Amino acid sequence: MASSPFDGQWIGTDGVAVSTLRNGTFESRSVQTGEQLTSGTYGVRDQSTIDLDFYSIKSQKRTTAACLLVSRNQMNCTLASGTRFVLNRRQA
Repeated sequence: MASSPFDGQWIGTDGVAVSTLRNGTFESRSVQTGEQLTSGTYGVRDQSTIDLDFYSIKSQKRTTAACLLVSRNQMNCTLASGTRFVLNRRQA
């Protein structure tokens, strides 16, 4: 089975965390320390949209976000709170 276009490592434009999406699982880790920041899952809504459902270890809260794949290397995401963020594919 081929991997989805969402799978891989993504980094926020703030450079704080690297998020890894693979086979329906989602986690993010601090770029500086490697400490796990979030853990969760994602579901593919359609060929360009995923829904994240994750737990923030720091805030101890579960939240959701929707991410739109706008190019092979960029996703625009919106948290349930309305906060927007951009993830760029991390190059190996």
